[in-house]
Amino acid sequence: MGNNNNKITPEEFYKIINTLSLEEIKLKETVFRSYDEYQSSNLKLSMVRNYYKKEIVEDTLINDLKYTFTAQGEEHEKPYFKISTIYRLSYSCDCDIKKLSDDFYKIFLNFTLEIIVWPYIRELIQSFISKMNLPPLVLPIKKAVFG
Repeated sequence: MGNNNNKITPEEFYKIINTLSLEEIKLKETVFRSYDEYQSSNLKLSMVRNYYKKEIVEDTLINDLKYTFTAQGEEHEKPYFKISTIYRLSYSCDCDIKKLSDDFYKIFLNFTLEIIVWPYIRELIQSFISKMNLPPLVLPIKKAVFG
């Protein structure tokens, strides 16, 4: 799908999106580590999306997204805590999933999957921070990245 440049048009993207149905979103894995010797009153939180993995099983599109969050004080070389998490989003499709282009997946990841999973990630991070008896930290709203 796509025009001569192998780029998907917005119309083609929305046509495909309308054939997908989110069947399941679940927390697949979380690893949490804290290092009390690096505790700080001035923590800076950083985030990295480590990977995106897609798999097609029969008529289901399975998407795993892994993120790592690190909180570190300016006065320390090592982080106070680190959280790695994987969320799985599974979709059924009224289309031929195997024919979906890389251009579709690129937009789907940045525009759809990350927007859907972000509230779950925000809640997870807030929960850990609360259980560590740290001041509340509000993660920003995730904005779509096109392209």
